[in-house]
Amino acid sequence: MGVFIPKHRFQLKNHLLSGICFGELVKVLYQFRKEIDFLYYLHRIVFLLSFSLFNSFVGFAEDLIYRKRVESTKLHPKVVFILGHPRTGTTHVHNLLSLDKSFAYANTFECGFPSTFLLLERFSWLLKPMIDKTRPMDGMALRFTLPQEDEVATNQLCAFSPYLQIAVMTKFSTFRPWFEFNEEDCPPDEKRRWQTSFLFFLRKVQYKHGYKPLVIKSPVHTARIPLLLEMFPQAKFVYCHRNPYEVFQSACHMADTYYWFCYLNRVKEEDIMNFIVEQYKLLYSAYTRDRKLLDDSSLFEVPFELLDRDPRRVIRGLYHQLNLPGYDAMRLAMDDYLSTEIKGFKKNAHKSLSRDMKDLVRREWKESFATFGYDL
Repeated sequence: MGVFIPKHRFQLKNHLLSGICFGELVKVLYQFRKEIDFLYYLHRIVFLLSFSLFNSFVGFAEDLIYRKRVESTKLHPKVVFILGHPRTGTTHVHNLLSLDKSFAYANTFECGFPSTFLLLERFSWLLKPMIDKTRPMDGMALRFTLPQEDEVATNQLCAFSPYLQIAVMTKFSTFRPWFEFNEEDCPPDEKRRWQTSFLFFLRKVQYKHGYKPLVIKSPVHTARIPLLLEMFPQAKFVYCHRNPYEVFQSACHMADTYYWFCYLNRVKEEDIMNFIVEQYKLLYSAYTRDRKLLDDSSLFEVPFELLDRDPRRVIRGLYHQLNLPGYDAMRLAMDDYLSTEIKGFKKNAHKSLSRDMKDLVRREWKESFATFGYDL
């Protein structure tokens, strides 16, 4: 197909495992030893191993100082989870809600260095070269202080996450159990370790930012509504959706512009395409199955097209439907953000989909067109 062009082989920045500790990294390298190309990506593996030793040393010190305080931290029960397939506007909603000072959120440094941020964040300026100033996939600002996906942290803490496939792009079925953690296809110990890592990270964020409701965003949580409700029965959910053709275009663009920074194996184009197609189907299927667990006061659905055209209207409706307090104060910060921070920002202009690609989207994602009212 020629959709994904190899690049960034010698880049060491923007890697989603830069904050992993030595033991977890060795586990990943051993588990996927048959897939990883140790010679082709030797420089990247040596870098990650070296930095993981540093992470382990600092993380050990941080544990000695903070673990008891973190473990005794009470999590606020009214978490707001932002759901939706990647490239549907979840980042935009996350950034907007994070402007509300009554919320707390995990920032890019905290997610990138989950074992060390309580000690290391004061020196974050030293690590700025490890990330670009803008996101490779869309040119949005990328700073350590901006909101980030919590699954980036959990992936590094336990290595039982679908995000690991971005480093080792192989068969989708290998990572499928870590989306939903269902008993029938996921060992109980893996679910337990993921859940322990997830809650410990949230407690660290809560400890640092104080007792406020957390705003959490990771697209893979879209498949975990029952599990999230087990942990947070009072949680609220925001679900973003977008025209499937545009989602496909944008997902392919993200794979071609960002994933190459992270690979540890020489990938096959069909594996990348299969990942994009199957992840969408899994997230869509899980969401449409599980949204019945939520009533109107717990779920707000956001069409990307309306979010792009009138974000103020979307956020106002979100606060009203979910009965969230503090909109008037938040609105002032939102007006300033929209008129300064992202004023003039332009979305990627993607090439038109080929007939074959359109046929693929129609064939594989057909149900979602009707569900959300998009023309097939």
